[in-house]
Amino acid sequence: MNTEVMNDESFSFYALITYIKENIAGLLLLILAVLIIVFVDYISRINAIIFSAPPSMLLPNVIPGGIHLMQNNKPQKMRKFRKR
Repeated sequence: MNTEVMNDESFSFYALITYIKENIAGLLLLILAVLIIVFVDYISRINAIIFSAPPSMLLPNVIPGGIHLMQNNKPQKMRKFRKR
């Protein structure tokens, strides 16, 4: 099995710096993509926590300045059924 490196250039710190200088735009886009994915995941988790929690208090839907109708709380009479 041949484990020889195909590139004639030997690996060195200078070669790494040169590679980063030549490909800085692509590397920055890669880092930006990872940051966007992490940010969207964070927002998604917050959204799931907010909407999965039961409502702490139900607020009535009151329109400011609206007309409030009084409810008639008279007990309803039970109907008597006749036998046939």
